[in-house]
Amino acid sequence: MAEAITQIKLNPVNSQQVNNQRIDDLLQFLLAHEDAFRQIVEIIGELSNSGILTMLWSGMKAKDKIFEIALTQMKAPEMTTAIQNSMRVASLLSHLEESDVQILVSALRSGIEEGVKETAKEKSQSVFDFFALARDPDIRRAVAFFSGMLKGVGKELTLSNSETS
Repeated sequence: MAEAITQIKLNPVNSQQVNNQRIDDLLQFLLAHEDAFRQIVEIIGELSNSGILTMLWSGMKAKDKIFEIALTQMKAPEMTTAIQNSMRVASLLSHLEESDVQILVSALRSGIEEGVKETAKEKSQSVFDFFALARDPDIRRAVAFFSGMLKGVGKELTLSNSETS
């Protein structure tokens, strides 16, 4: 018959053995991912050399102060107004066709370029020059566009005034 177990023998494990096992496990992990760790170390080195790491570290240490400053700035009436206006502009753009916005942006860019060229000439325009411009088809198209836009603005202003009355 089998003998009853009356004592449990524990293999004593000392802290040195545990530490050695952890080091072995860590080395095996590092060796398995050697390329990734080399890349990480290179990235950290580049961040340190460029000063970005120092900046990030300082930002992390001062995060509460930075957050407080940002929150104070965001609560300023000017910032609140800017955010509200940005939302209104975003709403306006969301109601426009993408192709129309693309055409308008391109036209504005071209108009600004032409304006810069004209002002660089430092030649003043006479009244007769303005009358001559009225015959230019590009000027006529732009005037037609702005006339239509002004008509739409006027209609909207009439609606807004009648709603507030």
